Amino acid sequence: MGELKACLDELDRTNELPKTIVYTLNPRDFEPVITLCRPSG
Repeated sequence: MGELKACLDELDRTNELPKTIVYTLNPRDFEPVITLCRPSG
């Protein structure tokens, strides 16, 4: 998930990130996805 977060952060930083929906099909990955989507800063 770290690589995905870095990619999304870079796109957001350069204002190139489109509206994005991130979800998981595996319930055990729910918390990492929530953490990934939490605004940083």
